[in-house]
Amino acid sequence: MPATTPITLSTFLSERDISRFWFRVTLPDAEGHLLWTGHRNEHGYGQIRIWHRAWYTHRVSFVIANGEIPDGLVIDHTCRTPACVAPLHLELVTQAENMRRARRTHCKRGHALEGSNVYIRPDNGTRQCRACAALRRQGGKAA
Repeated sequence: MPATTPITLSTFLSERDISRFWFRVTLPDAEGHLLWTGHRNEHGYGQIRIWHRAWYTHRVSFVIANGEIPDGLVIDHTCRTPACVAPLHLELVTQAENMRRARRTHCKRGHALEGSNVYIRPDNGTRQCRACAALRRQGGKAA
């Protein structure tokens, strides 16, 4: 049986696709973000269709700038901005490292999620802010 070539993004990527990709990217902002202006999914990650398949735009950007993504590695947004496709804001890491970096350190209201301020729900293991929960119990809005 002949060996098959793995289906990778660079297998499909043409000069036309690359031009179409960069056409939907903003000029750099003050922080150096290059933001995707095309379709974004519910989590804010850009997506583009190339040869009848949807690809995440940060992966396309990485492949254009650096070549294929090795097996076992993922792309981490060092800027924490899902729509950013700036190659300088993208780094190859393991999935475990990506999850470690993504772990929230503060709740959405700014309370530190550490020590006695963290409650871990036994039903699903999610971490919750005790300060916000206390405010909700008092009938006030969490501040």
